[in-house]
Amino acid sequence: MLLVAYDQCWRGMAKGEPSRERVGYTLTPMALAHRRPGIIRHKQRGPPMDQSMGAGSVRLRQLGAALILLGLGAASSLKGPRLHLSAPASAAPHERTLISGWVRQDTTKRSWTDSDAFRMSIAPAILIGAGLLTFRDKAFLNRQDVRDFRQEHFAGFNTNFDDLTRFLPALAVYGLNIGGVPGRHTVGRATLSFAVGSAVYLPVVFLLKQTTNVLGPDGSSATSFPSGHTAAAFSSAVFLEEEYGYRNRLYPVAGYTVASITGMLRILNDRHWISDVLVGAGIGMLGTRLGYAIVNHFANGRGENPLPPPRSGPGDRRLHFVDIKGGMAELTGDLGSRENGIFGEDGSQFGVEGTYFPWMHVGFGGEWSLSSFPLNAENVVLPPGASQVSDGVFVTPMGTQSMYLEPYVDIPLGRTFSLTGKLTAGWSSGADAAVMLEIAPAFQDQFGSETPLTVFTPQSGFGWATRLGIRAHIFPHSSLLLFGEYNSSIHDIEVAAFDVSPTGSTPLPPRTIPGVDLSYASVGLALSILAW
Repeated sequence: MLLVAYDQCWRGMAKGEPSRERVGYTLTPMALAHRRPGIIRHKQRGPPMDQSMGAGSVRLRQLGAALILLGLGAASSLKGPRLHLSAPASAAPHERTLISGWVRQDTTKRSWTDSDAFRMSIAPAILIGAGLLTFRDKAFLNRQDVRDFRQEHFAGFNTNFDDLTRFLPALAVYGLNIGGVPGRHTVGRATLSFAVGSAVYLPVVFLLKQTTNVLGPDGSSATSFPSGHTAAAFSSAVFLEEEYGYRNRLYPVAGYTVASITGMLRILNDRHWISDVLVGAGIGMLGTRLGYAIVNHFANGRGENPLPPPRSGPGDRRLHFVDIKGGMAELTGDLGSRENGIFGEDGSQFGVEGTYFPWMHVGFGGEWSLSSFPLNAENVVLPPGASQVSDGVFVTPMGTQSMYLEPYVDIPLGRTFSLTGKLTAGWSSGADAAVMLEIAPAFQDQFGSETPLTVFTPQSGFGWATRLGIRAHIFPHSSLLLFGEYNSSIHDIEVAAFDVSPTGSTPLPPRTIPGVDLSYASVGLALSILAW
């Protein structure tokens, strides 16, 4: 047991020169056990002590103060919060070493909003609540509106990338450990916490899928609610945050960005409603946080790595960030010409990028972006057979998906603004587009409600982009970026056409249109999460 007794004495009562001195004493366990002098004396700055006061009186005061504190500690152990004592602020470094066993804890009553339970559950509760709010097909904020937007802008989108992204944050934890960057806990302790968290949320996801029987937007499965991919992705993101968030804000930012991309891809792939994704994200987060809380409760400090020394601060203000961007886009290549039978209209761009600055104003990074452009088929002339079975025609949108690497430049323009620029290049692929026939009621038993007339499939190819922007550093750890961008890519497009007539739909020989320019220009805003 450690006791600190504070004694305030009036010394040196010489006329006109009152001096007050506060002296702190520590009764070490050795002193209490062996009744030997084991008192560490902490003295605050003040006038010299007057030796006129008797030693017996001083010891009596010290003993009285110690007994009072001992009584308070015993009472607090029976009722109410325990009394926790910390080292005096005036203790010298070597004295603080001797009393390093003291536990510092705030004994003031905290608000419920400061509790660990509230902080652990607030984000998952918001996600789950938002998911339940959108779990409807009509009224304000409904899942059908989001699906309609997907059908209008990304109808041909399909990728298996989300099968990998759900595990990336968790893989990053093990990769960092292998690379010699230890996390908050040892690998075994971290794996145990992650496993317990998975054991919490996986049964919940499975039971909800089996009991709710929600049909997915593409009609392929009746186990759509909630999204298991998104739950796994956000569980992995919490895993990365718990282990490396104390080192740098960029780790959890990157983890939650990848998890958000996973949820977005589940919607773009038409496998889940937005309500499935939001609820899955909340369940995955909450499950892993509970897993950490359970293991922390029973581990009693075992498996914790020493914390690294604190960082010195922003220093030279090298800028590391993750951008989430969106904007309006306009086709400038072949599909932008209205002279074609099918031409593109104004569309949209969305993307995520991250950049690391090894030097003051020059960095390197990468980006993943999507573009989508509704196609207009007002100049399309239908074959006679198709005209007989059709009530109309519509075209699904065409777009591109890009993964680029980039050098990046950020030049300060004073304390608030900076000029940014980049030149990126890499891989670009296109999203399918199709000319669809709306089938007349008399032929719907044969064709269904719609059938393709022509399907366009852009092939992957090389792409590049350049961008200029003005960044406003208006928040401590985030900023806004106004940008203009030009993205260039040329693709060969495979065309699959069908001869549709009252007797049926017959595939025609496929053909390829070489060198179609899908370049576009965009203007938009980006929210940047900064990690100095």
